[in-house]
Amino acid sequence: MEFILHIKRKTQEKEIIFWGISYKGYPNLIGTICLWKFSEDRKTAEVGYELLPDYHHQGIMTEALKAVLEFGFNELNLQNVLAFTDRLNINSQLLLLKHNFVLEESETGENNPDNVVFSLKKPF
Repeated sequence: MEFILHIKRKTQEKEIIFWGISYKGYPNLIGTICLWKFSEDRKTAEVGYELLPDYHHQGIMTEALKAVLEFGFNELNLQNVLAFTDRLNINSQLLLLKHNFVLEESETGENNPDNVVFSLKKPF
């Protein structure tokens, strides 16, 4: 409940845009995806996502990430999207590379040296 209230507050304060992921026509939540940690000028944001393990490798997050990136670049006019993932999370890294994110080799996650950082600039 605390997590839900936190997301609700951050959404109302426009600090985060949060989507639930489910199969069309089914109410069960199977994952989430969000844009958050917006820069002061609102030109850069971080994308975060999670999906229940039973739904991995089905193209669901590929579809969700594509939609969120289109929204971020076209509706919010973002210029750059960042993604932080654990260096051992190969599936997440492959998802990001599939969407043309670039590994920022000299960067690590904030307060987490096990993270790697990817970025995607707005396509022209």
